[in-house]
Amino acid sequence: TTPARLARAIARLKLATLLAGFRGQPAADTDALLAAACALGDRFVALQPAVSELEINPLFVHVRGSGRVVAVDALLTS
Repeated sequence: TTPARLARAIARLKLATLLAGFRGQPAADTDALLAAACALGDRFVALQPAVSELEINPLFVHVRGSGRVVAVDALLTS
């Protein structure tokens, strides 16, 4: 998927309100989120069929401009 398509998908989520900054909280770095998601998606496709499933939970997206997205835990299934 393309970054633009992924950005539209994220914008439709209920979570988009939180990412934009909610109740005085700073906005999240959605550019870093998109970059990480696209890179991870590309890597996942490259690893097929050896890897059939990828789960990340939780994923922390830091404040806009930080360039930081941190996957705390991940599970790969083959």
